[in-house]
This record gives sequence, C-alpha cells and structure tokens, in this order.
Amino acid sequence: MTFPEIQKALDRHVVQYMAEASGSFGPTETFWRIRRFTNEWITKEMARAILRSLTDRGFCEYRRGLFTEDGEVAGAGYGLTRQGLVYYEQLMAEDDGDIGD
Repeated sequence: MTFPEIQKALDRHVVQYMAEASGSFGPTETFWRIRRFTNEWITKEMARAILRSLTDRGFCEYRRGLFTEDGEVAGAGYGLTRQGLVYYEQLMAEDDGDIGD
C-alpha cells in the first residue's frame, strides 16, 4: 500500500465518522475531541496528525470554547467544513466505484 492510499484510508476513517455521526446541529456544526478518533491502531498522536492534515487542506476546522448540547463546557475539537463534506462524498464515491466511470 502506498502512502497516498494509507493517507486516504486514515482520512476516510475520520471524515466518515464526522459526517455520519454528527449531532443534531449537522455535520459542519458538530465538533469532536481528538480521542473520538483513536482506537487499537490509531494513537492520540496519529489522530492529531490526521486532523491537522485535514485542517491544513481545508477539510476540517479547529474550534475552541465548545459546549455539549446540554450546555456543559466541552473544550476544543475538530469539525468538518463544507469542503470536507465534498471530500467525504468523493471518498465514498471512490469506494463505490463511481469516480472515473
């Protein structure tokens, strides 16, 4: 597997979760803490790097001063941009074989 393929797979892990598990405010108004993207094969440092890369490319944004739907302080997190939603749709279409047909 090449680096671009690995990067795309990691991007998809994060972007798909953000798009499909968004709260009642919608995918561009829901923000997630880094730990939400960690698992047995993605460490906190890796998740941070993936999110920063997505942010640098305009697919995500970082926001401070977040609150839960219950009004509790939630700290800071990352959320999808509109460009990130387009990227999500492209990633999903590629998996479905719709790109380039």
